[in-house]
Amino acid sequence: MESAELQIQDTSAQSDLVKRGDYLVNGILTCGNCHMPKGPSGDIMDKAFSGGASWDEPPFKVTAPNITQDKGTGIGNYTDAELKQLLRKGIKRNGVPVAMVMPSGFYEIMTDRDLNAVIAYLRTIKPIKNAVPDPVYKMSQGHPIPPGGESPYTEAMLSDKVKQGALPRHYRALHGVPHAEGAARARVCQQVGRAGGSEFPGPWGRLGFQEHHL
Repeated sequence: MESAELQIQDTSAQSDLVKRGDYLVNGILTCGNCHMPKGPSGDIMDKAFSGGASWDEPPFKVTAPNITQDKGTGIGNYTDAELKQLLRKGIKRNGVPVAMVMPSGFYEIMTDRDLNAVIAYLRTIKPIKNAVPDPVYKMSQGHPIPPGGESPYTEAMLSDKVKQGALPRHYRALHGVPHAEGAARARVCQQVGRAGGSEFPGPWGRLGFQEHHL
């Protein structure tokens, strides 16, 4: 009986984690903006997250990769630890950095729970076989981190009013901290799938990227 109760609790906890991940991936993080294939009528839902937008910029020529659970062309063979490294540090399992259009530096501050939630949701995405072109890097890729976002927040820090005040504005909507601009961004990204953007200066000039992707 005790074992069955524990199993129910674990299942419920995992379900809550997936729901949180769904909210993040399809809401605040707007991962589909890049990783969702598009057609004349918008997102091609039967090929969801199998690879999408392409960029040919001074630093790189890349296509947003397949992030479904397909083991050959997606992320089905990635371990949770490898996915965490990719999301937070911008490093693939083979040691190669992701292109700067994937703003992994914005995810450094994500709580462990939110990072786990994103991964839990990604594990539920049906595998779709779709190979995208290999990236072409024309120079070294950076890992820009917004000021104050160098290390993960904890749940306790999010409950601390002082810490909430120090939370960079880029993450207020992400972590549910009350903030007029953050709340507006959250509403907009849920309604139309966009979350604003930032410019990254460098030897190539200034590139404008969206703040939250996956």
